[in-house]
Amino acid sequence: MSDFKLFLPYVKQVKKLYMLGFVGSLFRFLIPLFVPLILKYIFDQLLQNEALTRREMLEQLLFIATGMLVIFLFIRTPMEYIRQFCIHKANNTIIKRLRKDAFKKVHSLDAKYFVENKSGEIGTRFFDDIEKVKGFLTAMFGNIWIETIVLLFVVVVMLTLNIKLTILSVLLVGFQFVLAHILSKKFKKSTRSMMSYRSVMSGFIFEKIQGAFLSKLFASEKRDKEELNQHLTHFDRLTDKRMLR
Repeated sequence: MSDFKLFLPYVKQVKKLYMLGFVGSLFRFLIPLFVPLILKYIFDQLLQNEALTRREMLEQLLFIATGMLVIFLFIRTPMEYIRQFCIHKANNTIIKRLRKDAFKKVHSLDAKYFVENKSGEIGTRFFDDIEKVKGFLTAMFGNIWIETIVLLFVVVVMLTLNIKLTILSVLLVGFQFVLAHILSKKFKKSTRSMMSYRSVMSGFIFEKIQGAFLSKLFASEKRDKEELNQHLTHFDRLTDKRMLR
């Protein structure tokens, strides 16, 4: 949440675009959720209604099919375009203003900073770090909020159908999320171990490449190969352990 507060002044400047994108997201994700309800109406009420003739049933089915076609083609499709365009435009506007402020900040730094830091490193951070912000904004405003709203809507619809099955489904999904979180933490831990040892192995290889001439003088190639095999074997074990988790 503290990270979000840092970007809040920039978000306020493009809040209208985010709101339009949010409305488009509602149509984009919520319209398909009405399909199960429509199917339930067709099989439970329309087709089992003995008071209707076959002709009346066909007319209602044709009306429902036409309505769904119109909704998906002329409402959902434009809303998907509005969603993508508005969120993309808002994110790009924020990135543009962040780069302007970052460039202004670079010019405000003292000469000592430029002596102690390479210009390439400053330029890399100027581009790469701000690009990472774009992914954060997309996840925050393009995914998390809308998925939360859609999930709440799904739960409400399920409650209207069957309360007991809804509670069971929520418990199962919650257990799945907890299990995924635990496995994700183990996966990240094993990945850090693997990457840490990869740097050790890279250091060993560079050291042996630089000392290849001395290895030839002292005929230590066989020992170097054995040490490399040990490093590679250990690295493979870490990789297998990461994949199994």
